Amino acid sequence: MLRHFNSGRSALGILCHFALDERGATAIEYGLMAALIALTIFGAASAAGQGINSTLGQIVTALQR
Repeated sequence: MLRHFNSGRSALGILCHFALDERGATAIEYGLMAALIALTIFGAASAAGQGINSTLGQIVTALQR
């Protein structure tokens, strides 16, 4: 609901109302959780890729002998 700035409330009252408003907090929390999940997936994939690369290098070396 939109309210006009000069609706009879003081500037301090408007600031307090804005500070106590939690409507956008859930979206921010979900965004932070999604970012952390993405970083975890990226780290796990990177570690797995390095392990696979190492194993494939050992196989190539063994086949060249």
